[in-house]
Amino acid sequence: MLHRFVIGVAGVVLCLGCVRAGAQTPPAPAVPLPDVAKADIVVTGLSDPVMLTSIPGNDAYLLVAEKRGRIRVIKVITKPDGSLGYELDPTPALDIKATTISTNNRGLTGLAPAPDFATSGLIYLFHNTTINNVGSTVVARYTLMPGPGVIFDPASRAVIWSAPAGLYHHGGTVKFGPDGMLYISKGDEGDEVFSARNPGSIYGKMLRIDPTRDSYPNDLTRNFAIPAGNPYAGRPGSLPEIWALGMRSQWQFSFDRFNGDFYLGDVGEIGWEEINYVPAAAAGQTKDFGWPNWEGNALPPWGVLQPVPDPATLIFPIYAYPHTPSAGYEQWQVGCSVVGGVVYRGSAIRALSGRYLFADVCNGQVLSLVQTGSATREFQNLTPMLRDIGLPTERAPFNAITCLGEDNQGEVFLVEYLGGRISKIVPQGVQPALADVAGSGQTVGPNGQLTADDIIVYLNWFFAGDGRADLGGPGQSPRPDRLLTADDIILFINSFFASR
Repeated sequence: MLHRFVIGVAGVVLCLGCVRAGAQTPPAPAVPLPDVAKADIVVTGLSDPVMLTSIPGNDAYLLVAEKRGRIRVIKVITKPDGSLGYELDPTPALDIKATTISTNNRGLTGLAPAPDFATSGLIYLFHNTTINNVGSTVVARYTLMPGPGVIFDPASRAVIWSAPAGLYHHGGTVKFGPDGMLYISKGDEGDEVFSARNPGSIYGKMLRIDPTRDSYPNDLTRNFAIPAGNPYAGRPGSLPEIWALGMRSQWQFSFDRFNGDFYLGDVGEIGWEEINYVPAAAAGQTKDFGWPNWEGNALPPWGVLQPVPDPATLIFPIYAYPHTPSAGYEQWQVGCSVVGGVVYRGSAIRALSGRYLFADVCNGQVLSLVQTGSATREFQNLTPMLRDIGLPTERAPFNAITCLGEDNQGEVFLVEYLGGRISKIVPQGVQPALADVAGSGQTVGPNGQLTADDIIVYLNWFFAGDGRADLGGPGQSPRPDRLLTADDIILFINSFFASR
C-alpha cells in the first residue's frame, strides 16, 4: 500500500515548506453538473478492501482484493424489476494470508483477470511476500478451479515477476492494457534519491510485460517476455520491461476503455499530489514523469537529485493539488494521498460520460475532469452530488477511498478501505435528455434545454474523436460501443428532435 496512505488515515499530513515553481493551476470549472448521480452502498462486510475489478466476459461476478491476502467475490444478481443487486460471497475465491506480508502498507494490492479469462481461467495478483527469506513484491498467477462459482486453486501458484521490497512505496497495481500486455506499477520503495529515474533500477517505474511467454527460461524469478514496443528495450544499462519512469508511489492506474489513453495517480512526498496522463498514441515513446526532480509542477526543496530530464520525454501532470492550503485551491482540494481512477464510459449517467473520476484517501473527495488531447478542463467536485450533501438523504462521508473500479458495462464503484464498503455510482432523479449536452454559448453540461448549442457541441465532439460522442452501436442501439460512427450522429439527431 501507500506510505502516504498510512500517514493519511492516521490524520497526519507532512509538509516541509515546499517551494513551488510554477505550481499547477486547477482547470477552469465547467457549468455545475445537475444532480444526476449518487453513491449507493451496495456491499458491506469487507476487511480492508483495496481493489475492485470485473471479470472479462463474465457479468455475474466482481472481484475484490483485501489487503491482508484474500480475494472476495461479489455476486451480481438481477432483481425481478430488472435492477441489479450485489451480494458478498462468504467464501473467498482465494486466501493467501499465510504467505502475504500485510503489515504497514504492505499486502495484497492488485489483481487482474487475464483478457481470455473465459477460456484460461487465469488471474494475476500483486502482493508482498518472502522469497528465500527476502521481503519481496511479486506478481503471481493462479488458475480457476473447475466447477460453479469463482474459486482459484492455491496449488496453481506461479510467480511471474518479483523484486526486493522495502517498507513502503510499493505501487502495487496490475492491469492488462488494450494491447493485451500486463502493466505493473512499482513504486520507488522509499529510495527517493537514486532509483526512480534510473533506467537500470526496477523502482519508481511502470512496467509492461507479456506473461504468456518466457524470455528467461533459466531465471526462475523472471517468467515473462518483453513485448515489442517497450521504449527501453535494447538500451544498454536499461531494464527492457520499463514502460515509463520517474514515479514515487503510483496508486491505481487505468486505461480509458474508449480510446486506450492511460491515467495514473502518483502520491506526493512534500507538497503535491498528481494525476498523470499518456495518450494512447504516445504509448511507445520514452516517458519520464520527473520524480524526484519534480513533484507536480514544483521543484522539491532538495533540488536536482538525478540527471535533468530530457524535455522531450518529461511529462508534467494534467492536474496537481496541494497538501496545505494554497492560492487558487479550495479547502476541499487539500489532500494527502491521491487515488487514480477511471474514465466513465457507462451508459447509465450520460452527464458523466468521458469524465475522469479520481479521489483522495484523506479528504474523502471524488473529483473529475475531462482530458481531450492536451487540454484539461471542466474540473468538478462530484462529492456533494454523490453524497446528497445538504439533503435529507445525505450519506456519511467517504471513508478512505482506495479504488475506483469498473464493471464490464463501464459503471463505477467506490471502494472504502476503513468502512469495508463498496458503493456504486448510480443515476439519481430525472436524467437529462440524450441530446442535452451544452448550455448557452456552448458551455459544456446539460442545462435542461435543447438548442443549436447542443448540436454544435456534439458535432465538435464527434469530429474531434471525443468519446463523449459515443452514444450508440449498430442499428442505433442507445448503448456506447467504443466506436464513433454515423449511428451516433443519427441517434443524437433523432433524440434532439424527439425531445423538443
